[in-house]
Amino acid sequence: MKPSEELDLILSGMAGQTCWATTGCASTGWQIGLHFGGSVARDRESGGRFRNADLAQFDGEYIVFINSNWSFAVDGRPVHDEAPYGPDLEEAVETLVGCVLERASLKDDGLVLSLRGWSRAYTVVAWFERPNDFWILYGPSTYVEVARSGTCARYRVDD
Repeated sequence: MKPSEELDLILSGMAGQTCWATTGCASTGWQIGLHFGGSVARDRESGGRFRNADLAQFDGEYIVFINSNWSFAVDGRPVHDEAPYGPDLEEAVETLVGCVLERASLKDDGLVLSLRGWSRAYTVVAWFERPNDFWILYGPSTYVEVARSGTCARYRVDD
């Protein structure tokens, strides 16, 4: 299977999944992680500090890791767009916990995540701007890295 086909499978498999944990704070800058679906036990416990204690022992069945510029909107109103990175960022990303991912897609060289929860619509859009920007989308037993050049590289996760 081509990496782009595998990416499509991950994106479609994420639809309907609930976000149960997020990572991202002032110290990570533009990097955020969103965990969806069931929880999968880590091989070993993480030594990191997380707002969600479960992240020390579990990862999401599906994970979107964004290492690029991104924006965040609630009901079409921007909440976060590039900077500043601070406590507001962490709180904004945390509001996605409990929301259901309605759609995940690649459009115009951007990753678009549309979520619904708490009677509100949430949108996260990520795009490439710097040479080393990338996203990693994890699905069951596989993950796909998408780099600035638009190329996909597939990596299998050992069982």
